[in-house]
Amino acid sequence: MIRISAWGTGAGVRLSRDLMRRAGFSIGQDVELVPLPDGSGISILPARPRLDLEELCAQVTPENMPDAVEFGTLGAERLDDDV
Repeated sequence: MIRISAWGTGAGVRLSRDLMRRAGFSIGQDVELVPLPDGSGISILPARPRLDLEELCAQVTPENMPDAVEFGTLGAERLDDDV
């Protein structure tokens, strides 16, 4: 059993080294706490990386740029009732 303890103005729990190892977590790793849909508890999940548009765009090179796709004249869309 693990007890929730006061930690500053919040609360915290201590995870055993064995539990951390079995869950694949490491000290200093960012995690997300996600409430379970039925309200019965929380899941601790590895944090998803935060994507930065400028960093992603900086990785685009002529070698990995996809070919352009032509979609026709902009504004030439039609709605036909008998299509």
